[in-house]
Amino acid sequence: MSRIGSEISRLRKEKNMTQKQLGKLVGVSEGFIAEVEAGRRVMNDELAARVSKVLGREIEKYDLYT
Repeated sequence: MSRIGSEISRLRKEKNMTQKQLGKLVGVSEGFIAEVEAGRRVMNDELAARVSKVLGREIEKYDLYT
């Protein structure tokens, strides 16, 4: 699991949100969210901003690549 993936997973679970719900709110599939959380996909800056807004926490740009 990537650092950003684990952070997204943690924040999503704190909000009692499923991967499907998060995906729908940010405009991507449940599978995409699962792959990001697992570290197999990387989000672009625009998507990271949408995820940040939905989860209520800024996802740092440098986190995308670590």
